[in-house]
Formats: sequence, C-alpha cells, structure tokens
Amino acid sequence: MDELERRIRAANPGSIRRGDPLSARAERGLKEILADGPEETGLPVRQWRRPVFVSVAAAVLVFIMAVSVFLIAMPRAAMAAPPLLELTPVAGSVSSALERIIMNAQTAPASSSSASIASETWSADLTLDPAKSETFVQPREIVRTRSESLGGEIIITAGPIRWGSITTKEHPPAPGTELEHQVFEHGQFPLLFTQPPPSNPLEMKAYFARFLGTNATTTTGEYFRGISDLRNEWTLSGTQSAALLTFIQGLPDVELSGETLDRLGRPGLVLSTNSRTGGAFSDLLVVDQNTGVLLAAEQVYLGGLTDVHLKAPTVLDYIAWKESN
Repeated sequence: MDELERRIRAANPGSIRRGDPLSARAERGLKEILADGPEETGLPVRQWRRPVFVSVAAAVLVFIMAVSVFLIAMPRAAMAAPPLLELTPVAGSVSSALERIIMNAQTAPASSSSASIASETWSADLTLDPAKSETFVQPREIVRTRSESLGGEIIITAGPIRWGSITTKEHPPAPGTELEHQVFEHGQFPLLFTQPPPSNPLEMKAYFARFLGTNATTTTGEYFRGISDLRNEWTLSGTQSAALLTFIQGLPDVELSGETLDRLGRPGLVLSTNSRTGGAFSDLLVVDQNTGVLLAAEQVYLGGLTDVHLKAPTVLDYIAWKESN
C-alpha cells in the first residue's frame, strides 16, 4: 500500500477499497480537478484549497472531491436520514461558553492516547440507484487500533438500526456483523495527522496548515471538518482539548446552537457554522461541557444548491466517539 492509498483510507476507512474502479464520469472529474479546474465545487466534503505545491494530503482531498461531485447530484426517490439534533437554547456568547469549557478542560487528565479509538458513524449513501428508497438508518461501528510503530487494524461492524423500519424486501446485516477487517503492517496504518496536536493554541493554525494544507481562505466549516478528522485519529488530553477549543474560539462564523443529546444520548454543547459553500451546509461539533472532550460531529445540508436533489435540511453524516463515555 503506497502513501496515497494510506491517506485515502484515512480520510474515510471502509469506503474505498483496493482495486475499486471509478466511473467514467468520476474519472473525467478527477482529471479536470487535477488539471487546475475550478476549486469551488459546492460539495459537502472537505474542500481545502490547494497550496502552491500539492502535498500528498491535499491530493487525497482533491481525489475525494472528484469522486463525490458526481454522487451528490444524483436525484433520489427517498433517503432515510437521522432526525436533526434537538436543541435547547442557552444564554451567553460563544466566547463565554467556550471560556468555561476551556477552564474545565485544563484540569482534565494530562495524557493523550491514540492506541484505540471507537466510534459510531453514519453517512448518507448517495450512490444508490435513484429509483430506490431507503427506509432505515443503520450506522457502522468502527474501531481503529494502532501501535507506536504504526501497525494496527481497523474493524468495521454493523451497528443497530437507529431510525426507521425495515421492509420485507430489505435484509440489513445483523448488529455486530463484521463488515470489514483491515490489518496494517508496521508503518502502514493510514493517518492524516501523523503527529499529535499541540497543547499551545497558538500552534494549532500551523498544525492544520501542515497536515491539511489550510490557509487564509479556509472557512470555519472546513476547519470543523478537519477537527473531526483529527478527533478520529487522536484522543486529546485536557490541555490539547483546551488548545483546540481556544483555536475554535478565535474562528469567525461560529454559532452557539444550544445544548443537545448526541446520537449516543450524551449531553453536550453544540457549536455550528454555515460558512461552507455559501451557507449550503451546516457543520456541527458537540462538546462535553465538563471535560472539553469533542463528543460528536455532524454535517447537515441546508439547501440552495441546484444540482443537489435532497430535501433540506437533511443530515448527511455524523460521527460519535465512544470512548468519551
């Protein structure tokens, strides 16, 4: 497995397998983007602008954009999706709310871990036959385990049916069924962030620029997506969480949406931004107010794109990290 494939797998484990062909349309789109075509695609994916030199990580993100551009525009008869999070309004500003959480995070345990990270994740399957309908939502359980030598494994199993009902024509896998088991030799584990995040908030901007190619034009929504990727690879210590929240505190276009229960039933504070693609998408982070731990992240389509045939608002994906219980 070469470095490019490792990064592709890191971006979305289980979705791209060795030898999977691209459609002709996706191949044409990939060629156009790699030939310095238009950067604004209007897609609900990580849309980091490319720096002057294209790093491996940036090339992977361009690849994902190229494949996704032809999937999201497919008309759908019906798509099952989780309900929107129920929000309870809270008083105060984003800055004051985060200040309290940052103080709590600074007193949390000092050590961080990356040995094993478990999550429940779901994303809309936009590749289905447009004539078909979906009647239920079944997330996946993913456990990413790696060693200090970057060996390890990623195990993906079927989760419970969370919403909707199963028709007699549908046969989803039973909860707990192993869907994929990837094993990586030493040095082969797929990572976007090969170094842990800093504990100094002043270093956070440079950290994202190093590993994701972010720059002065990166939107807050794109940073939120990158923060989700980071959380999927590293369990942050208290000081690292405090540094990350301080970084978020300084970003523009962040809203305090309210308190909620995440998809696993845990209370948290919701931070949101509608800064990507002219407000077509809302990116949400759910934070534990007592510890500063990032519990979950979600993406919601808000409407406004003529080529996207989805009801708005619609949840497009969520991830909830389990070790935060």
